[in-house]
Amino acid sequence: MAEYKRNPWVTFLRQYGPVAGNDAMYDEHVLNSARRNGVEALRLDTGGTLEAIVENFRSEAPRSVVLTGTAGDGKTWLCREVWQRLHGSAQVWASDAKQRELPLPCGAKLVVLKDLSEIREDATRHLETMAESIYADGPREVFLVAANDGQLRQAWERVPRSTPSVEAAARLVEDLLVLRRFKAERAGLTLYNLSRQDSAALMTRVIDALLAHEGWSRCEGCPGKRDEGPRCPVWANQEKLRDPLMRERLTDLLTLCDQSGFHLPVRQLLILASNMLLGHPDGKDDLLRCQEAEKMVKEGKTHLASIYRNTFGENLPESRRESTKVFEVLRRFGIGEETSNRIDNLLVYGHDDPELQPQFSRLFEDDQEYGSNEEFERSLDAYLEGREVEGATPFPIAAVAQRQRLFFTMPKGQVAALGLWELTVFRYAGEFLDGVLRPLMRDGADQADEAVLRPLVRGLNRVFTGRLTEDQHVLWLASSGSHSQARVCRIYEFKIEDDPMSGRGISLRKHEGRPALVVSFKEGVEEALPLHLVRFEFLSRVAEGALSSNFSRECYEDILSFKSRLLSRLKTLQGNAPRPFELSLLNLDESGKLQTQRVNLNLSQEGAR
Repeated sequence: MAEYKRNPWVTFLRQYGPVAGNDAMYDEHVLNSARRNGVEALRLDTGGTLEAIVENFRSEAPRSVVLTGTAGDGKTWLCREVWQRLHGSAQVWASDAKQRELPLPCGAKLVVLKDLSEIREDATRHLETMAESIYADGPREVFLVAANDGQLRQAWERVPRSTPSVEAAARLVEDLLVLRRFKAERAGLTLYNLSRQDSAALMTRVIDALLAHEGWSRCEGCPGKRDEGPRCPVWANQEKLRDPLMRERLTDLLTLCDQSGFHLPVRQLLILASNMLLGHPDGKDDLLRCQEAEKMVKEGKTHLASIYRNTFGENLPESRRESTKVFEVLRRFGIGEETSNRIDNLLVYGHDDPELQPQFSRLFEDDQEYGSNEEFERSLDAYLEGREVEGATPFPIAAVAQRQRLFFTMPKGQVAALGLWELTVFRYAGEFLDGVLRPLMRDGADQADEAVLRPLVRGLNRVFTGRLTEDQHVLWLASSGSHSQARVCRIYEFKIEDDPMSGRGISLRKHEGRPALVVSFKEGVEEALPLHLVRFEFLSRVAEGALSSNFSRECYEDILSFKSRLLSRLKTLQGNAPRPFELSLLNLDESGKLQTQRVNLNLSQEGAR
């Protein structure tokens, strides 16, 4: 077999991966690394952010711009791209200067501070000048400042409140940081909070940039780039990454991460993409180079380069996997470790069972690299025969890899029949995506469908009362008399049912930009429970019949805390006016519905005695 070509693009791409001494971890090393390897640096689409900033600085009345977010969100890269678009000198940018200045078309001067932490001693002076320019008519200087949100707050705290403009600017920046939006404008300042970017959309742009790079053209003529037979796993992985279904499942996971509060910055997404393409446990730093890809093909180890395993960092040592945020977050889904009888029956018996064989062939045998290949069959035969085969992967490990692959390749038409999301810890994640997130995130959407809401109400009732009730159209508030968070609460306090005339009811809708269960006591008086994936899964499982503290003790306590807030709001609404003392208990009828039973207390006779 002819020797594989050595593609410097693959060598450069390794620098984005989870390796020690990561050249591409910081923007200032990217250009040097690209130049060293003789390739073009990666250029990412910013979804219009870069273009908007450049247009602002080219306008007749430019505003100062602050870029904030967490480490790895691309603040420095964005500053460099703006500098280049405005025809700033590459030599000046590459210098050790702590600030860079550039004349703008309007006659003002642009001052670029690409990292406030680098100019700690001079930051106060620059921020004072920026404060004056924000509130000036026709400022002579405008600023482009990049800083982590914590650094930005600390820097402004050190600025003396010497003028009204400084005082106002400090309050302005704090207000803009508090807003849960990606972009915020006020006075002469625009703040971009890059940690509010959509990770799924970011990943799409990262993949598009990687796959469109001219570096792949250098694989032309390489013996590893073939249509049949053993081929280069790096080339196979980049082809599989082009599959729309693979990309859709990956972005679904990232959407769920975002909505659960796990923001993944672009640096982590680059680590993920690089590892997906190049990961292999026998490569240098667990990533393949061209010469190692050739060796793995010769040794029959290409199955260990599976893009589906690499998505969860399976190629990495456990310590490095756990210390890399993107893999730590994605592994929370448990994909590969979770399964169902239907899927495991296919894996174990599909090859030989005549009824299962057609489906097994479509799902596993069609992928010669990472599906039911010779290595998998060796592992399965050894497992079924109860013996060990030297050099064969233990079947439980091989099965994990196949389940991970199936998650990304299961055809949409079989998702319901096979139970795609049963391959994860979150069996109701598909319903959360299709029934909550996508409907509510569409522009103009009001609230989610009743069919999604009602099981959640049933789950709330079961937690609130501690009873296995089937009620899902009425929300019952109950206590144990002296303790609202008791496990079982039988004393009736109040019930909330839909009443459009008074504005009372419960809905699943967007609240402060996020999905939430909103309980309305009357028009304008409401309490909201933000709804992320874990809470949705918890309430759905409880509604299905799971014990309320089994899936998540934290969620259980969150729901009880929500009930306490509802009872407190109820008490406030009822006021301190004297009311006749009444006591009613909640009982279940034969259909599982809650009913109130009034308890008669003869307090006057009791007092006479």
